[in-house]
Amino acid sequence: MKYKVLLTVAIVFFCSISYTSAQEIYDCTIIDKSGDYVVKNDIINSNNTFCIEIKASEVIIDCDMHSIRGNFVLDSHGIITSSPQQIKNIKIENCIVEEWGSQGITIKNTANITLKNINSSNNHRKGILILNSRRIIIENNLLSNNGHEGIFIENSDKISIKNNNILNNQGLTGIMLKNNVNVGYIEDNTIINNEHGGIRLENNIKNIKIKNNRINSNGIGTGLWLEGNIRRNLIENNDFINNSFGIVMAENSFRNVLKSNRVSENSIGFIIEEAMNNLIYNNFLNNTHNVELYSGSTSGTIFWNTTLSIGSNIIRGPYIGGNYWANPQGNGYSQICVNADDDGFCDEPYHVGINNVDYFPLTI
Repeated sequence: MKYKVLLTVAIVFFCSISYTSAQEIYDCTIIDKSGDYVVKNDIINSNNTFCIEIKASEVIIDCDMHSIRGNFVLDSHGIITSSPQQIKNIKIENCIVEEWGSQGITIKNTANITLKNINSSNNHRKGILILNSRRIIIENNLLSNNGHEGIFIENSDKISIKNNNILNNQGLTGIMLKNNVNVGYIEDNTIINNEHGGIRLENNIKNIKIKNNRINSNGIGTGLWLEGNIRRNLIENNDFINNSFGIVMAENSFRNVLKSNRVSENSIGFIIEEAMNNLIYNNFLNNTHNVELYSGSTSGTIFWNTTLSIGSNIIRGPYIGGNYWANPQGNGYSQICVNADDDGFCDEPYHVGINNVDYFPLTI
């Protein structure tokens, strides 16, 4: 009997802890203690500068798909980390964050941050802003109809931007990495109809893998823009379709690898200026103009093919070498070249420009 009483007490105590472990949020608040928090109702038409302000480490916020809506108050933020000291281990999920005068979500000086299943839309500036942070996961979110970028990251490292829909934003681009962003992934995102472009890397960005993204129909802008000491990045297996320009490489973009991408239905596929020693191969190009080279690129070298090797290429041929050069009129080099030995390559190299030659252009 004694043991049954003790067991009953232990069960009641355990259930009590579990029941009270998630603290409930009903209105804008400051979180200055570690713990789990759950938003229990919509918070709408808030005039607060910061609605949910996080000042502690070890915090999980689950909005349970409730709305955190502002009233476009100047410089206001839906959710923000604002401690003067670095905080860590923050997870924010299942939130609708909209109509804030600045950003929907602002993360500053934070390590180990996860943003998941969030709709951050219709904010005056950015959907998500990340500054001076590291080990960042941005996954399964909708960033749309913001006045500036969908996602903006600066002075941060070890990022993962995956499986997001980034649509109809009005700023420079859907995703912007600017000023000293190092190591990370931009993968499996849909980036469509952003007014001025899809992805932009600007000023000292390195070791980023951009893979398996759909970057289409981005207004008057560019699918991918690289500018200012952009190096050792991998751009692989993306669609750059129906943008004004497919890919722009400018101002010391070097030692990047661009392979197995589909760059088509753009006015210009590649614009290259002051970009050298990049490797561009096994891409499908079908644009009004596939490449325009400007000063700095004619004296340097872009490598337009890799060493010939066995493997399925971008047009399902048996060898990997250079690129497939087409145009909408049907008379691109790969569409009309001679292939007398039927090996899947044009018999003659394709001269892209001065010091720029594809020695193994693909053909069918």
